Amino acid sequence: MGNAILFTFLFALLAAFVAAQDDKPFYITAPLPGDTWKTGDTATIKWANGLDQQVTINVIEGPDRESMVPIGLSTKVDGSDGSAQIELPKSLDSKGRYAVRIDFESSKGKKASSFSGAFAVSGGSSSSSSSSSASSTSAISSSTTVSSSAETTSSTSSTTSAQPSESSKVEEEKKKEEEEKKKEEEEKKKAEEEKKKQEQEKKAAESSAAADTLEDQEAEGSATSVKVASCLLLMIPALSAILA
Repeated sequence: MGNAILFTFLFALLAAFVAAQDDKPFYITAPLPGDTWKTGDTATIKWANGLDQQVTINVIEGPDRESMVPIGLSTKVDGSDGSAQIELPKSLDSKGRYAVRIDFESSKGKKASSFSGAFAVSGGSSSSSSSSSASSTSAISSSTTVSSSAETTSSTSSTTSAQPSESSKVEEEKKKEEEEKKKEEEEKKKAEEEKKKQEQEKKAAESSAAADTLEDQEAEGSATSVKVASCLLLMIPALSAILA
């Protein structure tokens, strides 16, 4: 009889502990950690304890939770719906590590986020094969350019033999055009580097915000665990006295 009472009490405390974890706003129930999404399919995202407000659902990716950033796959829905769907493009990298982030406004009027566990994607593209293809294309392009230059040089030499003064003028104009082209390429490269730098700074800021939110959620979970454990420790002497 005493053991049955103790078991029932401990089970009730465990249920209360689980409920404490699930009462957070936008507790994501799908996808679960370890799930696998397939590219080309329509993925369903589910959550509990939604609020009546517009929320943004982002698919994020990165090697670890601190560096996960949005990949441009998102949707806006009513938070009270409890579920949403996102179409998965076939271009997703199958080697990536993904998660879902729901951005909403807390009861205190502050920006908050809820995260799912990490999941995988199958059937997508591979970054390594794409790089290899790009390298091959680049090599072919370079080879073609060299061949074209050789033909141009040969043509210029023939012109020089026939008409030295005209050839010299053509070469000067060509050299001037090449210098202008080189200058344009340098300016373009500089603009691309500046854009890349801004994107990296933006991603770093988003990653920092996401990491802060995750740490806050983990801290809340740890505090709840400590409270439950303390209650158990305080109740054990009383139960022991009852059983005795």
